[in-house]
This record gives sequence, structure tokens and C-alpha cells, in this order.
Amino acid sequence: TRADRVAKIYVSLWGDGSVAVVDPTLKGPITFIKVDRHPTIMMLDRGQTRLYVINSDADSVSVIDTKTDRVVERVDVRLSETAMGGVSPEGIALSEDEQTLYVANAHANAVAVVKLVSTPTAREHSKLLGFIPTGNYASAVAVVGSRLFIANGKGTGMENSSNVVSGTGMYPNMPNGNFPGDRYNKQGMHPDAIVDGNISVVNMPDEKQLFSYTQQVMHNNGLLGRDTVNLFPGGKSPFKHVIYIIRENRSYDQVFGDIAASGDGSKADGEPSVAIFGDARTARSPRDEPQEITPNAHALALRFGLLDRFFVNAEASPDGHNWSTAAFSNDYIDKAFRWNYSRRGRTYDFEGINREPSAEPPANQPPVALPSVFKLPATADDLASYDKRYIPYLHGARDVGEPETLYLWDAAKRAGLRYRNYGEFIETISADSVRAVNERKQMPYPDISPTLAAYPVKKTLENHFCPTTRNFDLQTPDSMTVDSYRTAVESKGATNALISEDQTDPHFRGTSRFGEWVKEFRSFVADVQAGKPDRLPNLSIVRFSNDHTAGVSRSRPTPQFYVADNDYAIGRMVEEVSKSPYWKDTAIFILEDDAQDGPDHVDAHRSPALVISAYNRPGALIHEFHSTVSLIRTLELCLGIEPMNFLDSNAVPIDIFANEPDLRPYNAVLPTVALDNLFPPQRPTRAMLEYMRLTSEQALSRADLANPQELNKIIWYSVRGDEPMPQPERLAVFDLLRVGMKLEPEDNDAEEQF
Repeated sequence: TRADRVAKIYVSLWGDGSVAVVDPTLKGPITFIKVDRHPTIMMLDRGQTRLYVINSDADSVSVIDTKTDRVVERVDVRLSETAMGGVSPEGIALSEDEQTLYVANAHANAVAVVKLVSTPTAREHSKLLGFIPTGNYASAVAVVGSRLFIANGKGTGMENSSNVVSGTGMYPNMPNGNFPGDRYNKQGMHPDAIVDGNISVVNMPDEKQLFSYTQQVMHNNGLLGRDTVNLFPGGKSPFKHVIYIIRENRSYDQVFGDIAASGDGSKADGEPSVAIFGDARTARSPRDEPQEITPNAHALALRFGLLDRFFVNAEASPDGHNWSTAAFSNDYIDKAFRWNYSRRGRTYDFEGINREPSAEPPANQPPVALPSVFKLPATADDLASYDKRYIPYLHGARDVGEPETLYLWDAAKRAGLRYRNYGEFIETISADSVRAVNERKQMPYPDISPTLAAYPVKKTLENHFCPTTRNFDLQTPDSMTVDSYRTAVESKGATNALISEDQTDPHFRGTSRFGEWVKEFRSFVADVQAGKPDRLPNLSIVRFSNDHTAGVSRSRPTPQFYVADNDYAIGRMVEEVSKSPYWKDTAIFILEDDAQDGPDHVDAHRSPALVISAYNRPGALIHEFHSTVSLIRTLELCLGIEPMNFLDSNAVPIDIFANEPDLRPYNAVLPTVALDNLFPPQRPTRAMLEYMRLTSEQALSRADLANPQELNKIIWYSVRGDEPMPQPERLAVFDLLRVGMKLEPEDNDAEEQF
């Protein structure tokens, strides 16, 4: 205020990298102060002469002179001058004397302490004094007298702040009170709800204490005192190619909970009663028939190494696909996806498309026609033209969800490597999807029709993607359909279950994700065998997404079949590579983008991951803590790719490789799913009908748009039937996120129409 009136209003423009200066009377022009990427929190000093603006995706604070509305200083709050970007400052506070600035660096788990100068010059400028360690995801900071109050957005896992400062908490989000428990209490909580934030109270440190704190922060972030891992016993990477598979949403116990010991006999940490997608009793069909839902994942883990302390960095697919491709999730993603989950006023704009209007219906409804955009009958080009309106780079803008440090494919490009993308950050349109729009019918399962249009949402992916491999789409098989599987089983192997263009049975000739990948791969193999130059990309990123599952409905397979379809795809891929000339110099990395749909007796973020190559230590148990970021760091080291940000730069790689290769091939196994468990029963019980109704209300057009708690219940019921399952607990803070967001009846109607 100036003389009891508002003289001007400052508005941070997240996506524009600027601060707007607005005349409150709206009579004057709006001017813009250029700051840096993702200006978020702003703070005025008491005299209102300085405006401090946090640039979250640029790891800096811009200092604006409010008299001239010019930036007079930019303060870097990275951990060191040579450290890479990615600390994500989120909160800011001034000391009582306004001589010191405190900045909460979310991804560094630290508060930066900055000594300010009143008039910055070339010789005299604000100085970064050091860092104070915090809990997980330092989101806000406040000064009260001689103390700092620090909000840890994802908690600490500890009971008091002394442990926070000592840096002893690594991963805070333990399972809910149902774990461990009896065999029925295994359903878990959604990680977005299980995240339990807290506030640490820390005394203002003197110079000596701040020095000690700074060393602790550097140690916690891997900049000091960390032993170097000798990743390649032979001295250098034997790999020229990496195939990186990104899957959807499974927890470790759901898949590997029934593995009692690794291949070398070491005891593994699993909970077999949760392994509904494993080979344990809980994976049996609803009629109690024996099944093997993930025989390939099991065999691969036992031969190539079991990671029973692998945790995803993400809570859900919006941040999961960013962590999985960028080793990072910026402040926009971290905040906006929670608005998306409130089910009010937000669409899925986290994989390269910004604010695309929602035209997708619930699961059992026909697609929405958009006569104001295109006339029916529409073509694939019509649908693509509409979609491309919301791809920022095509219109000279930048995706607000894109991290400043960019993605793996950008890192590969900088390294001069060949790279190719199979469905990740790619939009695709099939012949059946066009037909469904024109006929106003629900999308069919399966959709093995040709891909008519495909286009990347990132410029650096242009000419570096497979034009026939689908993005997330639960109609398209990863490897096989219900009918192709049934035929293969009934023919006792005489018929191939794989959906591909090479299928001898014309009924199963068509599109699957693995089928499209293997078509290209075999062409690369043929070239090498003919003495032609190697065309296999150094880095291939492949999306196999059907282990997401689709609830229960008459028109779609059971959750167990969806997971089996996905398992067969990874088994066939490893078999194909291991029987090719590329086996001697190729590593395959497999992870889930997040673990949000499933329970786990250790942690809601623990998830199955695999590192596969001829150079693996046979049957190893990897019990050390690893995450999405450390897996990516391992991948980068295999190919000689420079890290993207300070997170993967300082992550400990996975110590899994041996000196000598084992070139024996792998033979894929067809999963065993009871033939009466491929679709939900034709005569459903009253309870099953209720779960079918609940499924029909879920949005399944994009990864993780469905209500996670409801989908958890549906999946559990589809396997365990009427066995008791208590309601998942939720933190009070999760409900608080939705205060004021309860829809009135007319709002519900409007949403359904929209």
C-alpha cells in the first residue's frame, strides 16, 4: 500500500517467466518485468522498496526495485556454483532485520541462507552463506524471532526436528496403520494422501553451526563424503544401447511380494498375501484356479537381480512420467496435479499438452463430438488438428510442465547419440478411435487397428519416434488380446498369442505396442546381419502401459489379464534382444512410473524395477535404497550421457553389473490366466455389478485420471472377491484439499455434459 491505497499489484506469471505490474484502477497499461522460469512465491520487504521473487525452475531469486520496477539482482540458490539445476526453491522469508533471506529449496531438502546487500553492485552483491538441512520437500519457511519454521511438504519420517537436522530421514512415507496386519488388511493408501507433511522448528544458526549444517546438506545430497561406485568392473561401460521401458502403477508387493529369496538365495523382503499379480496363492483366479500372472517378471528378477528396496520418486502418473523421463518434476507439476485430483477445473496437462479441454467421457460412454471444432464424419487429421492446438511448442510457446533441465532424449541428443521414442510423450490416433467418434460409439476392446496419426509433443522428438506405436490407451494391447491368448492356450502353443503384422492367423494380425517395436528392431538386426551400419538407437524409450488395468466391465479384460498382457510384452522383448547380435552390448531398464494403485508392506512408493543385461551379477539381491533417479543415473552411465540436473548427477547408481557376460538367451513364458478370468463373469453378482458401476464412473483415457482409492477397491475385489477389505485410511490433510470443492447437483450434471 501507498498512503493507504493500493498503488500497484504484482502478479507472477508462472508460464511466462515474468511479473506483471497492474494498475488496480485498470486504467493504466500492464507492464511486465522479465525475471526467470516459473516465478512463484513473491515477498515485499516492510518498506515495500524491494520485491523478492522465487524462480522455482531456475533455482534463483530475482530482486526487484519497486520504484523503478527493474530487476536489480539475481541470487543463485543452488548448492554450489558448479552444481547443476534442480533444487526447486518454493518458499521465502526475511529475517527480522531484513539483512538475511531464507529460501526453501524443495528438491535439495534444504533452506538456503543469503546475506543481502541494500545496493547491489558489480563488486558488492548478495552472498549465499550456506544451507540448513530440512525434511523432505522444503516447501515454505517463516521467521519468528530467532527461530525458523520450515514446512516439509513430504514430511520427515521422524518424531522431532533434531533428527531432521541430522539428516537421518531418507524416505518418510510409511504405510498406513493396516500394515502389517492380517491377510485382508493389505489395500494401502494412495501415495498422494499418505504424504504426511510437518513443520520443523530450528534455531537461527551462528556461523559455526551454519558451516556444520551446510556440510550436512552437501553430504545428504551426495556432494560430500559419498563413496564412488565402481559400476563397471571392467573399467568402462560395455553397453552401446539401452532400451528403457516405462510401465504403469504397480507396487513391489503386488508383483514380487511372493518372492521369498533372490536367485542367489538371499532372503527378500516381500509380503506374499498382497501378491495379486504374482505367482502366489493370492494370484489365483476368483474360482481358486492356479495362475501365473507375471512369470516373466519373476524369472527375470531371479536371473538378473531383485531390487527389493527400489522406490519411485512419484506419487502419480502426472509427476511419474516426468520423474521417469527427466529425473525431475518441476514446481508446476508438483502443485497442479493435486488440483487435477480434486476433480474440479483441471485437465491432464502433464505430458506436453497444456490445458486441453476435457472431451473424454466416463468409461462406458461414447466419445464426445465437437461440432464447433470439426464436422462429422471427421478424419484422423481433423482430430489431430484439434489436439495440436494445445501443444505449446507448435505455437511458439513453452510447456509449463517442462523442466528447465529437459528430458532424457535431450540429454542423448547433447551426447550425440541416436535416440528413438515408442509412445512416451507422443500423441496417437487409431482407425478405430476415428470410427468411434464418427459413429458415436464407445471405443472397442481390443483396438488392433492401424495407427493413422502420431505426433510428438516435444520438438526434440520430431523424427525420433515410431509413428505406429501407441501412447497410453487401454484398448490397445501391449502384446496380446483376450482372444489371441485364449486361442494360443487352447491350441497348446500351436498359435502365437502375439498381436503383430506378422501373425499367421489373420484374426490377430494388427497393432500391439510390442508388435510395432519388434518390427523395427528386426529391421535393425537384419541390417547388422547383412553387414550394414548399426541403426539401433543408442537410447530407446518404450511405453508398455497396460499394467495400469481398467477396473471391471463387460467390455474390458480383468485386471489380472491386463497385467499378464504387460508381462508377456517385457518377456518377449528380453527374448528378442537376447537372441540377437545386440545382446552383447545392450542393457534393458524397466520401471513403473509410479506405484499409486497398490499396497506394499514397506512403503507406498516401493515398486518393481528391473535392470537386465548379459553383464548382470546372476541372481543378485540389491537391498540398497534406490529410486527412479538412481535408475536413470545408471542408465546415463551405461551410455556416457551427462546427468540432466543435480538430482541424477548425485544419485548413487545401481551396483548390479559383473565383469564377464552371460550370453545365454532368455525364453519368454506365456502367463497363465484362467480362461474364465479373462473377462469379468457374464452373470455378475450384486457386488460385482456395483464394482462395474464404479468402474463406469472412472476416467480411463489418460494414465491415472481414475479415482485411485476406488480403482484400488475394484482391482482388489476382482481378484479376492467378497473377502473382507476394510476402507483405506486417509490423512485429514487429504480431505482438507477438497474443502469447498463439493459439487452441487447442477454442477455434477454440468460436469457430465462437459
